[in-house]
Amino acid sequence: MLPSGVEVITKSTVINVNGRVSGEVMTGRLRLAERTRDELAAAGLPVVPPTVDACLDHPGAEVVPHLTTYSFAPVTIEWRTSPPLHDVFRRAALAARVDAPEFRHHQQLIAAMLDAMTTILTSAGFRVRESTNEYDPLSLEVLEPPRTEPFWWPSTAH
Repeated sequence: MLPSGVEVITKSTVINVNGRVSGEVMTGRLRLAERTRDELAAAGLPVVPPTVDACLDHPGAEVVPHLTTYSFAPVTIEWRTSPPLHDVFRRAALAARVDAPEFRHHQQLIAAMLDAMTTILTSAGFRVRESTNEYDPLSLEVLEPPRTEPFWWPSTAH
């Protein structure tokens, strides 16, 4: 049972109706997330489909549109590692073993993938920055799409 004023938007996102953005802004954010996913996939990166629930541990770029007025950015991206790698990282983190090789490796891998996604998206014309959310520091924030259609679309390919 959800509290009053709360509505389920997707399987993994709960939005407070009172803080929801307008329909026009919501459509823009959903389109920005779609273009972000498409650009990362065009570069060859695995992308978590938006319909896959977070508990299924699908590895790749997870692109999430934020449909509330109090979000840090219109869209965020996190890198999900494979379930075995995430499990050893989680065990080290829960044991507060931040000096463990598996902990360091996981953090370095996430940082490398965030750097790669930043390079891909900025090269394509997106405006991207590192997370400004202290509770989600290992993510990217997508602020704006490119001003042109993707280079790889058949209608724009040369």
